[in-house]
Amino acid sequence: MKLKLVLIFMLVLLVGCNEQNDDIVTELYKEQHIKYLEDYGWNIDRFASEFKYAASSLESFKSHLNDIEESGQVDLTLYYDKEVIETGYILQEKTVTYNKIVGYILESGDEIIGGYLEFNHEAEQEDGTLEIDQTEISPMLHRKELGSNDPR
Repeated sequence: MKLKLVLIFMLVLLVGCNEQNDDIVTELYKEQHIKYLEDYGWNIDRFASEFKYAASSLESFKSHLNDIEESGQVDLTLYYDKEVIETGYILQEKTVTYNKIVGYILESGDEIIGGYLEFNHEAEQEDGTLEIDQTEISPMLHRKELGSNDPR
C-alpha cells in the first residue's frame, strides 16, 4: 500500500513538473537601453543581437569599427583596451524607404558609450527568403529628425 502511494505521489510530481505554458514569453531588456532609445523617440520591437569585443580586440574589426566611428559618429578611441558590448534592437518604427531599423547601443562596463542606427530595406524573394537590398548607417538621432521619412 505504501509503495503504491509513493509511486502515485512520484507520478503526480513528475506530471506536474512537465507542464509547460508555451503562451508566456518574457523578454527582458536592460532598463538603461530602453531609456536610451526612448530618449531618442524609438521603441524596441525585439532583441536583435549582442556582440562582446574583448579588451584590445576592437581594432581587429577595422571595417566595422570604421562604420561605427565614421557613419555612426561614435568615438571608441578611449575603449580600444576595454571590453565593449554592442547590443542591437529591432525598432518598432519604419519609414517609407526602410522597413527594418536597428538601434545599436555600445557600452563598456555599465556605461553607455553611444549608439547608432542601421536603416535596412528587406524584400521577400519568390522562394520566401528575405534579402536586404539597401542599408544605411546613421548616427543615433531622434525619430523626429527623420523629417520626410528617411534618415538623411
